[in-house]
Amino acid sequence: MGPTPEQLEAAEGQLLNSFFGLAGDPDSASAAAAADLALAELDALLDAVPGEATA
Repeated sequence: MGPTPEQLEAAEGQLLNSFFGLAGDPDSASAAAAADLALAELDALLDAVPGEATA
């Protein structure tokens, strides 16, 4: 079973928020780490979508 639409939406929201934080302070190591983590979490959820091929 893959992620729910709510899980995907929440992960997308976290990614957008972290990117806005990084845009506000591009030299912030913590903002960059948060963006990396949010991207990794969304990527893992998308990898778990059944029937989707990944390249």
